[in-house]
Amino acid sequence: MPYKSLFIAFSIAIIAFITIGSLVLWFIWPDSFIPRTITQSFSGEEQSDTAPVAAAPIPTIDSDALYAALFAKLGATKVDFAQISSANNNQYSSVFALYAQDVADYKKLFPQSPSPALGIAFKDLNGDVVSDAIVYENLSGIACGSAGCAVEVYRKQGNTWNNILSTLGSDIVGVADSKTSGFNDLFISTDGEAGAVLVVKYVWNGSRYERSSTAAIWNGSTFIVR
Repeated sequence: MPYKSLFIAFSIAIIAFITIGSLVLWFIWPDSFIPRTITQSFSGEEQSDTAPVAAAPIPTIDSDALYAALFAKLGATKVDFAQISSANNNQYSSVFALYAQDVADYKKLFPQSPSPALGIAFKDLNGDVVSDAIVYENLSGIACGSAGCAVEVYRKQGNTWNNILSTLGSDIVGVADSKTSGFNDLFISTDGEAGAVLVVKYVWNGSRYERSSTAAIWNGSTFIVR
């Protein structure tokens, strides 16, 4: 059966040619063999599978001026934190003592690091002539996450500091002139997804502060007030 043998040989030659050709093309243009994933956005537009482009970070040299301008628009005053590294300071000792365990844990975790400092500020948030405490706990590995570090607010009742806000953010905190149920509204700058910077508004709900809305977003060149 010479024709059958010839047909088989011809078929094998074609398969070998296609296989070798495919390998050569793969080595030359490997990307052409990788399918491009297409996802659908909520607007119905096609998007590639590349990661979203993060907004440009806020320039360090301009950050104070940018936040000052933003808080002026929002009708708020930026909080100035005192950096307290021990409970020996009488004015801040009772607040610093609330974080004694966290500070001890930080020192165990980072024994070669300098003594950590907490950012502490006192503000009367409800006009009762008793100062409330705002704390920024910048203890990496203990009190920080992707959105920032612990920002907490305490109300003093008798000799006890009661927590009325616990969230993650930065030490950029603004106390607003506006009030909700007798307490000043608060603005806290925090990190969002894909490098976004958000300024979040917190309001009093009758017993503690709760997140209300996103007041402003950094778009890479300026803050957009919402």
